[in-house]
Amino acid sequence: MILLRLPVPARYASRISQEFGENPEMYAVWGYPGHNGRDYAVPMYTPISAAHAGMLRHGALGGPYGCYVEVMQDTYYTLYAHLQARAMPGWVNAGDVIGYSGNTGNSTGPHMHLGLRIGKSGEYRGWVNPRSYMMKSKLSWHFQNVTPWASSVANQAGVRWVKQMYYSPDEADPFPNQWTVARCWCGGDHVEARYIEDGEEGGRRFFADMRSFYDGLRGKVWAIEGPNEPGVNSKDQRRNLAAFYRSWGYEMRQNGWRVVAGNFANGTPDVTNPQAIADLGPIWTCGYLALHEYGYPSMRQGWAGQVVDDPSWWTLRHRRLFGVLRELGYVVPRTFITECGIDGTGTPAGRVGWRRLTAGGWSDYLAQLRWWDGELQADGDVAAAFVFNSGALPGSDWESFEVSEPESRELAAVIAAGG
Repeated sequence: MILLRLPVPARYASRISQEFGENPEMYAVWGYPGHNGRDYAVPMYTPISAAHAGMLRHGALGGPYGCYVEVMQDTYYTLYAHLQARAMPGWVNAGDVIGYSGNTGNSTGPHMHLGLRIGKSGEYRGWVNPRSYMMKSKLSWHFQNVTPWASSVANQAGVRWVKQMYYSPDEADPFPNQWTVARCWCGGDHVEARYIEDGEEGGRRFFADMRSFYDGLRGKVWAIEGPNEPGVNSKDQRRNLAAFYRSWGYEMRQNGWRVVAGNFANGTPDVTNPQAIADLGPIWTCGYLALHEYGYPSMRQGWAGQVVDDPSWWTLRHRRLFGVLRELGYVVPRTFITECGIDGTGTPAGRVGWRRLTAGGWSDYLAQLRWWDGELQADGDVAAAFVFNSGALPGSDWESFEVSEPESRELAAVIAAGG
């Protein structure tokens, strides 16, 4: 599979001056149906990095590409044109600086042209759109409360989805450029649990009680989550939850809402018990699925005292669940990891997050998030993962989970660069 890194610094990720296929009349002279690459408008002498590993070679000077280089792989290669300077030929890794942007060749201003061709070495087919092969981060933000900088970092990162908790119908849409997955507060998990205990009748009553609140969110919210972290350990709990979703999910869809169902706590439901998964049938067909995935003491490890050094039990647990769903004959729902990160809840550390648990601080935690994001990019059924948490109330239990503005700016740069 071809995955291309962003070849320019993240702050220029959205500065596209010309996309693939544009301006066909301009490129007809070269026999192209349109622009044959992607142009990034970057200042002179901006470092250009390899979008993938391969053998770097120099292109001939003086043509329409000006000063350019190519990075060769067995089944594809990338071209980087209009450079001012270029690195020496030889093997390069993804992210290595291979040159500096310029204004050489047929160019109307400083920029870098990225081209991509696919096929066996020496038999490469025509140019294809690099955008289709760019790495796409799945990380985004979980905002417990909206901050003054929330919209800015979401736009900087170019994320498609964000999650907002404590959404109020009275507030203006803080994310007009994103699709918001909203968790709607009704008094707490214990209040939602009482509705669930009443099964189908509870689902209908929950919808009726929340309907006016939901109506105030129309046009601002893309989808609404179901009850938070419901109990699913006993057969009775699973039966009640399935019945609740049959009625609540039906009412929601009938009234034009997308439903993000499940919202399961870390480590649930029991992926070793196919019958437990089958008991929750209406959830798998409700629309979209929400899971919580935390690690402790790091995202790369399992839960201390239970399953250690096996992230497939915790931060990658969705893979086990998806496998069981397929075995049972279900189509895996489009899934959101609506909470993720590091959490000591259930261990001697207690309810504390990365600020208390990560010895290497933010740089270490960011490296873990990048590792996890790389894993998620291989999981096509996962749409997005919302890092818990930003906008925590001062003095609350959630402050040690807080991803503040400076940290969010760094995270946004990583997301914009593809992960």
